[in-house]
Amino acid sequence: MVERIVLTEEEERHCREIALKRHHLNEARGYQAHRKFDGYTDAQIHVIGIVGEYVVRRATGVGGFDSFD
Repeated sequence: MVERIVLTEEEERHCREIALKRHHLNEARGYQAHRKFDGYTDAQIHVIGIVGEYVVRRATGVGGFDSFD
């Protein structure tokens, strides 16, 4: 069975905030992305990643936003 998860506006906003914080920390540390696809910016990739992490945590019941650092 495929479960469809729709994020609320608040969840989307919170994911963006976490992703941009992570992105800015990486920039400050001098980390460079080594991605194979240039269709998205580093910040956009962080947002996609955080949304994915959040959805998996929510779907499996192992945590929500409280489990991000």
